[in-house]
Amino acid sequence: MIRHIFLGKARAEATPEQLEELCAAWRSLVGQVPGLRSLVAGRNISPRDQQYTVALVADLDDMEAWERYMQHPAHVAISQRLTSKLIQSDGRAMVQLVMEGQ
Repeated sequence: MIRHIFLGKARAEATPEQLEELCAAWRSLVGQVPGLRSLVAGRNISPRDQQYTVALVADLDDMEAWERYMQHPAHVAISQRLTSKLIQSDGRAMVQLVMEGQ
């Protein structure tokens, strides 16, 4: 299993409501993308570190499923309609981890 982690820093003009819409859109991908086992997303509520505004953690079957997820029309649509407008292009971090024994 692969765990995909995305962190994003919101643009100054992004409202809390827009960020909630983005997170809800991300969560809606479960059931639409083959190989996407689970996905949680939300706004950063940490009182200590606000470098990143939103986070997404998704579990996928394997790297091929991750590639399909990244190219899936529903994911691409969210990226174009919301992510690219609300998240700074230079304020993103992403990693994929192999989850042993999962």
